[in-house]
Amino acid sequence: LFVPNAVFNVLGSLASVFAAGFAVMQCLWLVDAALLANAACFEKYQVGMRENPTDRRPLAWIVGLLASAAALVILAVVLSAGLWNWYPAGGAHAVCMVGLVVSSVLMLASITEWCKHGALVASAAFMLFLQYLAWQAEGSYFGQAS
Repeated sequence: LFVPNAVFNVLGSLASVFAAGFAVMQCLWLVDAALLANAACFEKYQVGMRENPTDRRPLAWIVGLLASAAALVILAVVLSAGLWNWYPAGGAHAVCMVGLVVSSVLMLASITEWCKHGALVASAAFMLFLQYLAWQAEGSYFGQAS
């Protein structure tokens, strides 16, 4: 009544920009938390091996890291399969597969010698986050799942 629609159009555009920035901040927080957890577990492993090199108990920290990374990757693949089944449109399949393939390649690159400070858990968490973003994008663009 008192404010023209153009003002609300501008506010809607600004909200979209801030929402994209929010997704970036979520990603940064998630990767930072995963890197901290990865570093803490690996440090506990190293301290345990320095104190008693013949003790096998510190290996539990490495097994924990590998198990958590595997759980994150499996969940990302399950979400990707769910997206593939629930959004049958061709564009949805492209978003689903590109996200999964690119994040898989980046995760594999992060655990090589080439990537000096790579971390498997952080890469697996990012892989899952990318599937979450794909889910959000497909839900808002393609509508309700079939």
